[in-house]
Amino acid sequence: MIESIGKVFCDTSFFYAALDENDFDHDRAISFAQWIKENSVAVLTTWEIVIETVTLLRYRLNYKGAAVFIKTVLPNLNIIYLSDSDRAKALDTFLKLSKDKKISLCDAISYTVIKEYLEGIPCIAFDADFRAMGLRVM
Repeated sequence: MIESIGKVFCDTSFFYAALDENDFDHDRAISFAQWIKENSVAVLTTWEIVIETVTLLRYRLNYKGAAVFIKTVLPNLNIIYLSDSDRAKALDTFLKLSKDKKISLCDAISYTVIKEYLEGIPCIAFDADFRAMGLRVM
């Protein structure tokens, strides 16, 4: 399916699609989740994406979806926590990139982490934001 990769950065759009059977990208998300499991790929994300995912699942899907994420997905994630200087860089990134692209602060945080610390590893994201920011999306 995909080249040999040891780790990926995952966005809310992937996590949400994997848990909502009615999401347009659900089948793709399940295929990625199976590939991750079969190939022992490390899944990296930020605490901000965890917050965004749980909130979106609770508001758009239901409590059960949010609880499943917390109990079964979250324990398997490699969470990246930002320092004060990382947050400052992310705010600068948001101010620069958001002038001509409609991105969230959470996306700017992801961009900063991927570019500064993760050497541009591939991302699994189903919205257009990551590609618009020039990140490598699977």
